[in-house]
Amino acid sequence: MKLKKANVFKERNHLALHPLLHKGGVNHNEKVEVARQRERRALRQSLNHTDWLGQHPHGAES
Repeated sequence: MKLKKANVFKERNHLALHPLLHKGGVNHNEKVEVARQRERRALRQSLNHTDWLGQHPHGAES
């Protein structure tokens, strides 16, 4: 009886399977930081423009 040849496995690209190179990994940290900075800036802007005392802006009376 003849034996079947064993399957030869191809070597895998280990970088392609690296978990930190998938979406949201190490390569996306910079964009996350930029988004956080943008969000913090928007929050500061909104807090600066908030009318904390309930007065009209620039002391205008109506």
